[in-house]
Amino acid sequence: MCHELWNILYPYVFTLQNGTELDYGAVQARQFDAKCPDGGRVCVHREVVE
Repeated sequence: MCHELWNILYPYVFTLQNGTELDYGAVQARQFDAKCPDGGRVCVHREVVE
């Protein structure tokens, strides 16, 4: 994983690790989607499953 993608992911990962929900479309959820800034070659979907 490139450092540019990690720079995008880190705030989301940190937020989820601390129990906060994120804006996910029109709802609040404990998940996010992100794409590599280099043309979207790498796509990431993460969600908290309890």
